[in-house]
Amino acid sequence: MKKIMFCGGGSAGHVIPNIAVIEQLENEYAISYIGTDGIEKNICASRNIRFYEFEAVKFRRGKIFCNLAIPFKLLKSIRRAGEILDKVKPDLLFCKGGYVCIPPAFAASKRGIPVITHESDISVGLANKIIAKKCREVLTTFPATAQKFKNGEYTGSPMRESLFNRNKAVARNMFGIDDNKPVLIVFGGGSGSRIINENLRKIILEICKKYNVIHLCGK
Repeated sequence: MKKIMFCGGGSAGHVIPNIAVIEQLENEYAISYIGTDGIEKNICASRNIRFYEFEAVKFRRGKIFCNLAIPFKLLKSIRRAGEILDKVKPDLLFCKGGYVCIPPAFAASKRGIPVITHESDISVGLANKIIAKKCREVLTTFPATAQKFKNGEYTGSPMRESLFNRNKAVARNMFGIDDNKPVLIVFGGGSGSRIINENLRKIILEICKKYNVIHLCGK
């Protein structure tokens, strides 16, 4: 059985799409996951996905002194990721963006293991910019994003099958939706947005007069 190792973390947006792909492939391939002691570890544990942990390095924008040690820490992370790859021997590494993916992608490329990454946003994330040349393909959610890479391929975004089996009437009842008002969803990303949350709080009562508001506030 062929082996596929997945990588992506730091936020749910870098993990949940991986889970969607895993759900489609887990009966045909041996699946494993490489990541940090973050949200990806907890999600994999809840789904009994074999997980391999290493310490990744995060670039901190605007903080020069905090980044001085990055080259040395990155080399250490690449070595550790390489040790995991040597142990698992995957036939493919599938990355989903985020700083977590950089060491495994570099280590896999050095070992001749094919790497594929996926970019969810229309603006390319820093990690995918760094590892793009190491990848066989860069898959994208938007057509315009694929055009930014020589190896870009527009595929859309992975979606869990369970999302298509929802009952609309049950969902509206669960949230107490008033059928006479349109629904407004406010979403600041997987970790939430403090600015959006604070400003929405100031006007929420007024908005609720005209809309059903569902606010995904994050953590």
